[in-house]
Amino acid sequence: MKTRHRRDRLNDKSLTTLMTNHLRRRYHFSPVVAEALTGDLQAMSHHMHGGSPLAEGQILYPAVKAQEPAGKALQDCEYAMVRLTLFAHSDLKFQKHHNLKDLKKCILARICTEADVQGAPLTHEDLARLLFADRKTIGHYIEELRSEGEVVVTRSTYTDASASISHHRPIVKLFLLRYTETEIAQQTNHTLGRVEAYIKDFLRVSIAHRRGYTLEGVRHLTGLSKRVVEKHIDHYAELSTSSHWHEHLERALHFYETVLAGDLVKKGVLT
Repeated sequence: MKTRHRRDRLNDKSLTTLMTNHLRRRYHFSPVVAEALTGDLQAMSHHMHGGSPLAEGQILYPAVKAQEPAGKALQDCEYAMVRLTLFAHSDLKFQKHHNLKDLKKCILARICTEADVQGAPLTHEDLARLLFADRKTIGHYIEELRSEGEVVVTRSTYTDASASISHHRPIVKLFLLRYTETEIAQQTNHTLGRVEAYIKDFLRVSIAHRRGYTLEGVRHLTGLSKRVVEKHIDHYAELSTSSHWHEHLERALHFYETVLAGDLVKKGVLT
């Protein structure tokens, strides 16, 4: 009779085995089905936690993905578990010089940005629940923030027929936060090639625009359509005037400007 090596026996003392055995005993699943369900549950848990533990002051919150159309029943929508920072140590310093309303506006702007870059912008109702405020108050906060020059993106920004938000915006923001192209593709459900193209186009348009080229000049240099160039320039303008995104934008453009501009010089399109 063969005996199992001690190391092999210890492999059975795992969370995977615990979950598999629980499913087999409680629901009378076969070993194959129980193991498959265990794998799915572990993968879902890993996805929900973003692969790493929550930081102090963070929560996981279910939000509808940006690509879901307006009017679709909530139970039929695809969700993402977004990490939101409801408390940061910087809030304590901010609170010393501002009132409670300003603090709530600061938190609102932060969690809206966090949800947006994760591909699942928050609704006014989400914000009302998270900040213990009514929907009307949330609307006033957002209006005030936007009048102060802040870019506040909510789900209505995506579903409003008059909005010009496109898929490249969360991709660019994740890039500015130093996520890799592969990580961005996974989070936004885009192909790696599409992600790389969005980022490249944004950088090319932004750098040419910063160098003083007109809209038509940028379009000619990049080979992009007028509509696409306009969207990238609008996004650049929003980011460059945002107190949160300005530093991230400048760091990225400073790094890539020499490389991309050198490319254009070699091609004879920039001097």
